[in-house]
Amino acid sequence: MASLRALLLGVAALLLCLAVSSALAGVPGNMGQDHMGFVVPNAQQAADFLMDVFDCEFDWEVRRGPLPTAGERGWSDWLLVHPRSHMPHVIMVKCGDHHLTQYIEIFQVRAALLHWHATRNAS
Repeated sequence: MASLRALLLGVAALLLCLAVSSALAGVPGNMGQDHMGFVVPNAQQAADFLMDVFDCEFDWEVRRGPLPTAGERGWSDWLLVHPRSHMPHVIMVKCGDHHLTQYIEIFQVRAALLHWHATRNAS
């Protein structure tokens, strides 16, 4: 839980930096970032943390079974997870209620192999 908190605090700091930088000197014509996504071991814990600590709001969620796998959907290369992994739970939260509102998509991934390293996606 402590590593999840550290990750999410880092995410919050990144969101703040993105909001400030896009407000000051962004790419001409760019209206801002739509959303960012993170792979976590437990989507509900991550969403609860963001809603409790940063007052984010629940937006939507999807629950899936073990099929299709990440490899079948083409997510394995995109999310840097094992091809036989699957995403049983995806949650979107809204952080803020203004023109710089940020959305965070939280992907819970079930790894196919026990020696898969969750930190691989954080590099």
